[in-house]
Amino acid sequence: MTDPKVSTADGTVTPHDAYVSLLTRSGHFGNEGPPPALPQLRPVETSEALRAFAEAPTNEVPNSVRLSVLYDLARQGFPDRDPANDEYRHLAQSVIGRRNVDPEQLLQDLRSASTDGKPFHTTSTAQALKAEEVAFIGESVCTVHQVKVGDLVGTWLYSEFDTDADFKSVSEWVDPRKWPKLAPFMFKKMDVVGAPEPLAIPEEGTDHWHGVFHEEVQLFDRVSAILHCDHRTVGNRLAGMTFELTFSPDGQLDVDRGYITVTNTEPETGVKGCRVQALKIVGFTDDGWDVVARYVCPYWTDFLRAAVQGGKSAPTPRDPSLPPPAPGPDPGDLLGEWTEFLGATARTYLDLFEGVNARAVSRSYSPSDWLADGSRFWSQMAKDWAQAWTYGLERLPEAARDPGGTVFARPPRPATASSSATPRPTASVAGRRAAAPPGPAADRPPGLDELIVPVPGLGEQERPVVSDLRSIEAGAATIPAAAVSVAVVSLPDGTPGVRLRTSDTSAPPGLYVGSLLPAAGAPNAVPVQFYVSGARER
Repeated sequence: MTDPKVSTADGTVTPHDAYVSLLTRSGHFGNEGPPPALPQLRPVETSEALRAFAEAPTNEVPNSVRLSVLYDLARQGFPDRDPANDEYRHLAQSVIGRRNVDPEQLLQDLRSASTDGKPFHTTSTAQALKAEEVAFIGESVCTVHQVKVGDLVGTWLYSEFDTDADFKSVSEWVDPRKWPKLAPFMFKKMDVVGAPEPLAIPEEGTDHWHGVFHEEVQLFDRVSAILHCDHRTVGNRLAGMTFELTFSPDGQLDVDRGYITVTNTEPETGVKGCRVQALKIVGFTDDGWDVVARYVCPYWTDFLRAAVQGGKSAPTPRDPSLPPPAPGPDPGDLLGEWTEFLGATARTYLDLFEGVNARAVSRSYSPSDWLADGSRFWSQMAKDWAQAWTYGLERLPEAARDPGGTVFARPPRPATASSSATPRPTASVAGRRAAAPPGPAADRPPGLDELIVPVPGLGEQERPVVSDLRSIEAGAATIPAAAVSVAVVSLPDGTPGVRLRTSDTSAPPGLYVGSLLPAAGAPNAVPVQFYVSGARER
């Protein structure tokens, strides 16, 4: 492996120097070592780096980071183990503290887990450690994409998992004022700017506020940002926050936006737990750093571990990739389905035929009338076929069974800002599989600006209904329900869920809240927290 390049450091081995050196030896950057865009870091020998990490205060380098580094080194067979054996044991002992765990056994379990490719939290020594210390070690919790935000390049980091930690504890993690204490390895500063406290947004039954923060984070270099943040907690049901770059004091950032949401899932599942979803989109003014951004998952992952504090077990990351769509009708059956569809909607065509017949028997019927009637007939046919194609051929059977004839919805009109504070359930398109909405949003790839909401117990015949979605930002921009497509999907574990997408390209970026009903008029509404990123696949 290639060591980091020499810097002008004064000879002191900082935890940051040690971390990048150990990441390099663990193969984090591949065989070529760190990208050239990384800061010029001086090389640190393995023993020196291990010692610096072991002796760093835990409020600067948490145990979870130490374990994560050791696991990654274990996958490489513990490089330089013979000359650095004492330092490896020293780092392992720094994790254990006074707990009754043999440091050599800890190293063996890390090696065994990495060799078998299993999560470390399943090993014997991990049982003696806290859930937040062993969470996501040996597991990937990051989905990384290169995206465009307007004309700017950014890196999309998305994570999702369920935890058995108490909602009160997890919801505190959503408050950015707590980040330097809960996740000190990444967050060095999160100070409110211009006021002692954020400004409250009056809303009954919620902790709702917005404020401007000066953030300093440690990635491979120290990065500073002025962020506008909005925060909202509703009782013990849900919490969410969104952040947006206002200014980059050190000139390093073009884009820094995202969100964190926590939903108490106990009302739906009957089991204590929370669902956590988090997104960060970061874009640097230096194009070289946009390459480096793909490697920041270790920092982001340790931030996520702070959400698990107080939990009894380490969570398993949810696969954020879309579940496979339900199969549509066989192509050989499409003609039959379309015939059924025409039969169910025959009234439209019968009316046209009756009009043609009445005029044809009259002496005033002319060749131009015949052409006009034919045009009307084929125009109607073309519109119905186009709607069927646009909204999904798999919906033809559903349309054929509908006694009202054609049930395809018209494309939604562009949304306008609204100050309505009460979500109003409104019917929207539903089916076994959602087709991409028409218009510009159809260019948006799966996974961007969409939400999958698990709804245990959802019946196959039920048609979920979503309310208008209202921004938590002051001013409350609204995405109308008509601009949100709703599709029933099956999650990888078999749980039914609902996928929400929006075709509203006018909605400003931010976090929007509303509710989802399993069916119109149903009493058991599921809360929805939907983020609009404004990003698209690069």
